Order: sequence, then structure tokens, then C-alpha cells
Amino acid sequence: MADFNEFDGQGSTPSQDSGSIISHAFEMYKGVLLYAVLAFLIYMALSWVIQLLSGFNSETMMEK
Repeated sequence: MADFNEFDGQGSTPSQDSGSIISHAFEMYKGVLLYAVLAFLIYMALSWVIQLLSGFNSETMMEK
């Protein structure tokens, strides 16, 4: 077990100075935020296409 180094080369970890840590955290935040916005846009587009094809209108459901 003294020679165990499987996890040494994996991932992108910043160096130990504070500027690198903040930069790394911001890059990770941008990635997560980008995926959330992309998922929302795909959801809205698919919802619009399904409503267009099926004739279902959610606005009229809310009025009743």
C-alpha cells in the first residue's frame, strides 16, 4: 500500500495559491451554470415542439 498512487494524476486540481483556487472554482461554476442553462433551453424547446404537435395549450389550462 505504500506505492498506491492511482489518484495522483487524475482531475484538474489548482495549485495551492489563492488566485489559482478562485480561478478553478470560477471555471467549475461556469461549467455547472452552463449545463443548467442548456438543460433549461432544451426543456423549453422540447415543450414548445410537443405543444405544437399535440395541440395542447397549457395557457388555456391555467385559465380554467
